[in-house]
Amino acid sequence: MYHQKSNFNTESNEQIGGGPLILDGGLATYLEYLYRNKKIKNNKNCQKIEGKIEVKKDFQQFQWTHLWSSQFLVDDSRRDLIREVHLTYFRAGADVGLSCSYQACIEGFQKTGYSIDDAKALMRKSIQILVEARDQFYDEYIINELKSGESRNTTTSTSPFTSFPNRIKPLIALSLGPYGAILADGSEYTGIYPPDITDSDLYEFHLSRLRVYESDFERIDFVAFETIPSSREASIICQILKDERFSLKRKGVDDKDKGGKDLKEIKINEKNDNEAGNDDPTIINNSSIFPQCWISFSCRDSTYVSSGEMISTCIRLLAAEPKIWGVGVNCTKPQHINGLLRTIRETLDQARAMEKWIVCYPDAGCKWDTTRKEWLEGSGIGEEEFGKLARQWVEIGSRGSKEEGGKEKKRLLIGGCCKTTPKYVESIRREVFKDGE
Repeated sequence: MYHQKSNFNTESNEQIGGGPLILDGGLATYLEYLYRNKKIKNNKNCQKIEGKIEVKKDFQQFQWTHLWSSQFLVDDSRRDLIREVHLTYFRAGADVGLSCSYQACIEGFQKTGYSIDDAKALMRKSIQILVEARDQFYDEYIINELKSGESRNTTTSTSPFTSFPNRIKPLIALSLGPYGAILADGSEYTGIYPPDITDSDLYEFHLSRLRVYESDFERIDFVAFETIPSSREASIICQILKDERFSLKRKGVDDKDKGGKDLKEIKINEKNDNEAGNDDPTIINNSSIFPQCWISFSCRDSTYVSSGEMISTCIRLLAAEPKIWGVGVNCTKPQHINGLLRTIRETLDQARAMEKWIVCYPDAGCKWDTTRKEWLEGSGIGEEEFGKLARQWVEIGSRGSKEEGGKEKKRLLIGGCCKTTPKYVESIRREVFKDGE
């Protein structure tokens, strides 16, 4: 069944009582867990792991490549696993799901032997899988709501929906990593790219990936430019969004969809199809509905993004950009988040950009062994502590952003990145909405 976008209104945020949105967790590292965790219990035909996901034995031999999680898109059995992981995050409490496309690009699939057309088709599969998982979850949720009635909140229920009633239909976010991610050399955490990579190269890289997903814009709620290491790359993304031949224009009140969600469309300024020519690669069909965008930075500490620039400088750059819905940080150690959020909140308030949402999804704090290419056992923080920290992050990010009447607007998107499993998402939701807040 084809479902339209969620009816959640990101402008008013009325459907969850003014509270934040919950993002999912570390998709790629959770898939990694499925393959590599030594505690998997053997079965004759399958193996069961956390979350009751069944995994075929041959999956254990999976080897990571430059495509990272995107290589799971290449065959039906692996795509089924992606779908099941998305579904598990939604059941755990995620309001927003990120697609399995962070490191996906045409060049990457070509290196693996796929044609350009096949590469594009595989990249678009990431959205199809996420939408299917979201729709399956929401159908289950609605059925559960109809059946549960007053018994929904009883302590004896084992339903995955019991703890979190009043859910919105989850939103779809297209995950697009930085240029450094496709290099697979860790440069998304330094911002140091090869000297021959020009601004034009970065512009074409990000624009070409957007073009691949054009036919999916109608069912994508957000484009997430994530783990961006520098103001340079963020500026180039903004330039793409405001380029006069690729400009986004918010439709008027009369052009809202049935659920009240503002639509955005791509409009070709000062050029018509005959003037521009049908082969102009910078022009996207002007009938396409363009999603809202966020940009989140990877940070080295509580003050600086990965390139060494101050987070305040980067946020100030984006605060005045009308095409950017949200700003923030991801794939950053949890101990740095309080300081970063204070600076982001202060910078947005000083720029009078209180309407911007803050996005915040740090990793679990685990350490990476660069020699052995694996996560160090026992490093990082557990899901309960992470959830309690998330409650602090909501308070810090909301502070100073007031509605008329003095009520704080909680325009925050809170979730997890690398090594945060569905249990982390469940903990985040439980703590953030504790006491019915």
